[in-house]
Amino acid sequence: MKESIDETIQLSRYIIESGFALLLHKFLVIRNIKDEFLLQKIIKYSGGQSLPMGQWWEMLERTATHCTDEALGLRIGELIEPTQFGVLGYLTSSSRNLGEALFNFERFQRLVYGGNPCVLKVEGDSFTMEWGTDLGVANQLVDETGLAALISFLRQVTHPQAQELGPSRVGFINSKPKRIKPYKDFFNCEVVFEAPATSLRFPVAYLGMEIVSRDSNLHNLLSNQAAEMLSKMPSQNELQQEIQEVILRALHSGQANFEYVAKQMNTSPRTLHRKLVGEQLEFKSLLLNMRKRLAQQYLADPLLSLTDISLLLGYSESSSFSRAFKTWFDKTPKQFRANQ
Repeated sequence: MKESIDETIQLSRYIIESGFALLLHKFLVIRNIKDEFLLQKIIKYSGGQSLPMGQWWEMLERTATHCTDEALGLRIGELIEPTQFGVLGYLTSSSRNLGEALFNFERFQRLVYGGNPCVLKVEGDSFTMEWGTDLGVANQLVDETGLAALISFLRQVTHPQAQELGPSRVGFINSKPKRIKPYKDFFNCEVVFEAPATSLRFPVAYLGMEIVSRDSNLHNLLSNQAAEMLSKMPSQNELQQEIQEVILRALHSGQANFEYVAKQMNTSPRTLHRKLVGEQLEFKSLLLNMRKRLAQQYLADPLLSLTDISLLLGYSESSSFSRAFKTWFDKTPKQFRANQ
């Protein structure tokens, strides 16, 4: 538990749509789970008040203490209703087709989920929705609840003949669970764990799939409303983006230490520390997340040796990298590469 909490500290200050509190309430009612702590949280956040991610994770983990379900997040996420996505839910429901709906999701995701942004990629006969780790790493329960909610939502708003809409591949960044079958049954496709990024891959033909409740007039109105709401939200953290870029260069030069990074940013270590504290960021966490993400990406490239990867990540010896990797993912780099 401690590891997942440490990794999610960075993300905990962002917010998600308060409708997710109602989603959790629906699950608790169906399961006849009575928990005063959860009830008070749901009452607090279901009235439209922004739901901090840290609170959402705490609510999900509290719920898990009452359940023995495998892949609990799937059971919660599948209960989503379009209205629980807020204005983005209505905007998606009024789109002409799935392509327009997902373009709007990419553009306005922060209205629903303020963490790592969604990036759409079209490659050949497939397109992918991908969430990186630049703003931090969530735990498996959080991620599977979010992906299950998104897939369930899309299944509800697409044409009746496509009610079994599903991706062709799902990627989770977290460790592989004891059983993958519940995930394969829900998504009805290949499900990969310990992936470089959280992702959903679909056939590109899905982009033309009709939305049941499409309404161009309503869609234009909601699009303007969503743009106005987004403009009033604080921008993504510029300091974090800048320091991550410097950390990447510092890793490649073998000088990934705080003093060197501060110098490259033309500031003193004391000033940089003060700025990070003001943004609720921690240099060690930023460096760790960068190394973990890059390690997975580099290991996916068969042309890079373990020695090459160790140097790219700022380790003087491959044995040091191997030990660190084992603590991150509970397996050696060679085992991870073999699974890939």
